[in-house]
Amino acid sequence: MKQRTRQALWATRVAGALVLAVVCVVPPAALADGPALCLFRRLFGIECFGCGMTRAISAALDGDLARAMETNRMVAAVLPGLLVWIAAPARLWTVLTAKARQFESPALRRHRV
Repeated sequence: MKQRTRQALWATRVAGALVLAVVCVVPPAALADGPALCLFRRLFGIECFGCGMTRAISAALDGDLARAMETNRMVAAVLPGLLVWIAAPARLWTVLTAKARQFESPALRRHRV
């Protein structure tokens, strides 16, 4: 894996961890009273599939799973996926991409930089 790709991967993990840390600190009630940040909702006046995800993650991390599921049901898949993404070591990513390369055609391997 290239050094630049590895750095980008770690940067996104650190950013995700920081966002989760902020969401853990801010109480769910404060997020519910704040303005809507969704551009889709502001433009069209209806909620998108991701609307309420920040409030749902905050409620789930606060221990209120019922409110989290009420706010956005996708939190049941997104939060565990986000936690795995942040916690998964870069080595796992390297192993998975190496295994995927085994199934590439020889023509693609020759042109890989």
